[in-house]
Formats: sequence, C-alpha cells, structure tokens
Amino acid sequence: MNQTVILKKRIALLLAGLMVLAGASCKRSSKSPNSSTEGRYGYRYVEWEVPLKEGYIIGRNRIFYDGEAYCVAVGYAKTDEKIAGEQFITDIYSVNEDGELTYTLEIATPQIPNMVKDDTFAFIGSSKEDMAASQDGSELSTYAVFVDRKNGLEKKAIPTDYQATDIVQLESGFAITGFHTIELYDENYQRTARIDAKDVTFKHDHAIIEENGQYFAVVETQEESEFYALDFATGKVTKKASAYDIDGGLRNQEGKYYFNRDAEYKIDLLNMQTKKLADFSEINVRPAKKPSFSPEYIPLDDEHFARKYDYFDGTKEILFFQYDSSIEYTSREKITIGGFGGSNAALEWAIYLFNIENDEYRAVYVDFSDEFGWHTPQDAQMQTVRMIKYFQEGNAPDIFYGQVFDYNYMGRSRMVIDMLPYMENDVEFSFDDFSPSIASLLSKDGHCYQVFGSYWLNGYRGEVEYFGENPDITLSDMDQKAEELEIPAVSMATPGDIVAEAIMYDFPSFWASQKADPAAAKANLQSMITIALKHGITEQNRGGGAESLLDIYSVGSIRSLQDEGLSNRTRYAYMGFPSLTGSVHVLNSESLVAISTSSKHPEVCWQLIRQMFSDEVQKMVVAGGRIPVKEKWVEEMCACAMDPARRTIPEWTGLYSDDYEATPEEVEDFRRAIRSVDAICAYDWRLFNIIVDEMQSFYSQNRSVEQIAASLYERLNVYYDENYG
Repeated sequence: MNQTVILKKRIALLLAGLMVLAGASCKRSSKSPNSSTEGRYGYRYVEWEVPLKEGYIIGRNRIFYDGEAYCVAVGYAKTDEKIAGEQFITDIYSVNEDGELTYTLEIATPQIPNMVKDDTFAFIGSSKEDMAASQDGSELSTYAVFVDRKNGLEKKAIPTDYQATDIVQLESGFAITGFHTIELYDENYQRTARIDAKDVTFKHDHAIIEENGQYFAVVETQEESEFYALDFATGKVTKKASAYDIDGGLRNQEGKYYFNRDAEYKIDLLNMQTKKLADFSEINVRPAKKPSFSPEYIPLDDEHFARKYDYFDGTKEILFFQYDSSIEYTSREKITIGGFGGSNAALEWAIYLFNIENDEYRAVYVDFSDEFGWHTPQDAQMQTVRMIKYFQEGNAPDIFYGQVFDYNYMGRSRMVIDMLPYMENDVEFSFDDFSPSIASLLSKDGHCYQVFGSYWLNGYRGEVEYFGENPDITLSDMDQKAEELEIPAVSMATPGDIVAEAIMYDFPSFWASQKADPAAAKANLQSMITIALKHGITEQNRGGGAESLLDIYSVGSIRSLQDEGLSNRTRYAYMGFPSLTGSVHVLNSESLVAISTSSKHPEVCWQLIRQMFSDEVQKMVVAGGRIPVKEKWVEEMCACAMDPARRTIPEWTGLYSDDYEATPEEVEDFRRAIRSVDAICAYDWRLFNIIVDEMQSFYSQNRSVEQIAASLYERLNVYYDENYG
C-alpha cells in the first residue's frame, strides 16, 4: 500500500470556505470500456471497510470509478462544543482494484463530490457569504467548483443563476443540472448549450443521460421516474418513456443504470431496450456481516458496480465488483431455491458458502413474486392453487423456501421429501446440537419435512407480574385478567385475527380434539368468537396499544422480549397466542426450507441446507437479529447480553449498547420462551380466509354468534377432512 501523502494547504474555495488538510490523487486509466456486455456475468469482488475517525460519525458517502481505482467520498461529523455546532470533514479515498487504500484527500467541509473526472473533483456549493445571508437555503446562488485531485487547489468555479443540484460526466465534457435547468459544458469549462423546462422537475442526481450524442433527462413525478428527450437546439423537452415502460418499473435507478432483485441493467433509450450487465445468480455476493439496514447497489460503469452495507453500529462496508472474463459459473448444474422476496441471513450465507466451496453445482434463487404474488389473503389463496398446479407440471424448484408453503401437508402429498434419512446418515449433523424444543418440533411424528437455520418467536408478550414466569393461557384466562385489571386485552388485533391465531397455527391437533363431540366444538367456537368480538379492535373500538394486557411482539433477542428501559424495567414473558386450552407458541422462520421430491439431486440439496447449521452461519444469524437453532450460539447470545466483556465477536458489534446488561432473570425468561415453542408458522390463506370471512359476517350480515359458530364448525370440518382426514 502506498504511503498516504499529507499536505497542508489553505485554499480559497467557494464551497463554504473549504480547507484542504490532506491531498492525493486517484489515478486515471487509459483502458476504454467495452461497448458490449450482454451475457457477461462473471464478476469478482474485494471488500473494503470505510475508515473510522476518532470522535466522528460517518455520514453521507458517494462512490465513483475512474478507470483504474475506486474513489469513495465520505462525510464525517462531530459535535464541537467550542463553536456550539458540528464540525465536518470529507475524506476522498482512492482504493485500487485489489481493495488497497492508496491515497486520501481530506477536506474540511460537509460537501461530497458530484463528479470525478480525469484529474478533477467537482462539487456543487455556495459561498459563505450567501449561506450566511440566506434564511432557508431556497435563494442560495450555487457554483460548480472544480478541484485538482493531486494538490486540492481550485481549478475553476462556475457560477449559476439557478439552484444547481448535480454535476454529471458526459462522453465529452459535463453537465450542470438543476431542478428545471440543464447546462452542457465542454472540456474547457465553456458552456455549449442550455435548456430550461419549468413544467418538469429533473431528478436530483444523475438527471441527464447521453446516448450517441443524444440527450435524455430523468424527471421525477410523485408516482414514478419518467424519461424525456432533450433538444438543446429548440429547447424542447419531450416525454420518451415512463419507468413502467422499462422492465415493469425501475429500482435503484441512477442515470442509465438500474438494479432489480436479480440483476444490474443498462438502459438504451435510443431503442427502448435494456441490457443485462450483471446477473446476481452468477455472482458470489457476500451477505452483510453485521446487523444492517437494507443493502444498496451502486452502478459505476459497464464493468463495475458496488454493494454498500450500512451497519447499525455506525460502520460501513463496501464490496467493489469488477467484471472478470476468467470467472464462469454458467456450466455448473443449477440447484434452484424457489420462494418469495429476498432470503434472510441464514439462507443467504448458506447459499454463499455453498457456491464458493462447490465447483460442480451452483445454488440460484428463483423468485415467484412476480408470477404468483398477491395483495390480499383472497389473492393469496387463488395464487397458491395456481402455483401448486405449476409445480405439479414439472416446474418445482429443487428447494422450496419460505412460509408460504405448508411443508407438512406437502410431505403427506409427496411433494417434499423426508430429510430424516439424510440427517441420520450425516456424521456432521446432530439434533443434539439444536435447542431441545427446536429438535423436537422438527423431528416429531417420525419425519422431518422442513428445517430452518434461524427464527423469531411470534405472538404476544405479557408482564411476568400478571402471568408468572411460565405462562400458558387460554382465551378465557385473557378475558378474565383483562376484566380484573380493567385494561384492553390485546393490542392491534381484530376479532378475526384473535380467532384465526387461536385456531390455525396448530389446526390439525386443535381440530382433531374437537371432531369427536360436535356440540362441545360448537360451544367452544361460540366462546372463542364471543371473547374475540369483545376484545378485538374495530373502527368503533380502537383500544389496545401500550396499555393493553398483551402486546403483539416479535421476539428475536433478549432485548426484544424485555423492556428496554434503563431502571425498574418491566419483565415480560413470551405468551404465544391464547387458544382454547392454552397458548400456541409459534415460531417464524425466514429460512424455512424443504427439498422437492422432483429434485434430481436431493443429497446436494441437503449439503446446501446443512450449511445453515454451520457455526459460521449460526454466528451470522445472531448478527442479523434472529435466534440461532444451535444451543451453543443461544447460550453465547445470553452470555454476551449479561456480560459486556464477552462481546468480542466482531460481527455482533452493535447488538447491545455499551451500558446494556441483561439480568439473569431476563435471560432465563428468554430461555423459557425458546423452550416453549410448539408450532411452526405457515401462512395457510385458505384456512385464514374461512375464519375471517365468518367473523366478518357478524358485521356485514348481522349474524349471531351461534350462527357464526355453526357455519364455522361445518367449514372447518370440511377443510380438515380434505387436508388432514
């Protein structure tokens, strides 16, 4: 790594009085981009952590590629008591294609460069005098300021008579853009053309696209982005296309590039076509190492892009991807994993590790959201029927993924395999390593149709003071306690929700116990319906919330179960969902998977799934805010929660604040919650619709509780016989 060059030069910039403290250069390459990248999906990446500065927090940042190195501009801020305000510094780092830091330019300003071109950084800024005189910033006169990358000295400052928002590099020269104005400049900083469009608002960043000498603008509307053709000779601005005309709507669009769930694309507005630059199923994209906000893809040029992770502890990490023609995965046999939306940490890490360690097979994710997505439970029921038919026609993935599917039902229907034989023959796998309740839940009834690597607990939490340490309550218990304490029973649950939650999560066992005595079953339903109508939230009854007896809560850690107050904090116990004879303790798993009976390689599928139980992945599960299935990592979670000195795992930075220490009682409450689980959540929309439809008839048809209970009994009986009889 080259030594960072330290300079101290004072310069008279118009960017709020910038002061250069350290200077350097990002090198310019003579390489020309390849004009055709269709089908070229082999990429390699390097990892780079954004440096921390003592006393500062990391703020805004922007990434460029100059042809040879990545340039990362990072804003830092800290509170300065001497000036009773904040102090800002922007560092512009140069990182080579091996991930090595080569140069750093440090500027005392909150501004981030808008453009990196040749030997120049370009900023949008205002003078200190204008900033001091402006009340709200709306009348600021702005400048495009160009700085020498080698020594930090100002090269050029171009004043504008509008509020400039961005500087964009073009094939020849650059453009300065504003909300309603775009100006073109040549390499010598001479303006060559200008267009004003008062009826449209250009995008704040990357507003202009150049295609073979023709210009297009990205326009922001309330609903979507739109693309307009620019005629600088006549001043006309003509709509060319909307975002929905291109690939059904653009995501993460920046200029002529955009990303969807599975690939990076380039827009060709001349021909209204898109070109795929990077197929993520053919690229090893390493998941986040710590608890993270949604990752962000950033286009750089036709052969480079970046993925940025913003972590909850305030740190940032960037993965730089570069096309590499020597990488080729398309010849490997695919193991398809089909589900809805993005996967979670356990499955993402399992796929990643499988793909980097296996040179014969490659796991790829297949998203069914576009073809079989829904917006309502009724849509879900219809789409599920369509999807099952689609699978039965030979289109099933090798591995099913997600909670949309009822894997126990699919196992009985011979759609997914029993994984117990693979587990029993695998010397690297043992249910003894799992939390006992999870092992029992997965292997009960002598088969194992589904497994998962992470989970959280779904249901209500209630105060230990009211329910004790081992709560297992019925709906009647809930009703009586709410009456006794004179507070609402539940928070944010409709009558239909309360009955559905009591019935559907353990429906086979629940209904099997009811079928023997129809009269008693109808009486039980009447009791459940009466309590649900009494305590469920409607437009006329908006009770609940923080003061309710039971709070709906997702429990993924000790802190999410317990009150996060500092002193005298309330102890909570995990309640599950109150039902007829006790609580149903439901776990949700984003990584729920099953192996299709139609897979040609079930043993390879098991090798992939088993990665979720590796120590490396289980450690990442905790980092992602979920509960691991392996007991030793649960215990490490507990130890770290109680003892800050144990918090040495880098990936767990930020899980707990420095002053947080769980009490032994809170940790034991968490352990009890894990030991209590007895059901795996599967979203059975047909069953849900039956229950909610009947409950809604109380309002829509003015039916009595007795009528609802009688018809609900008949419909549940038919449903049970069709699916479980």
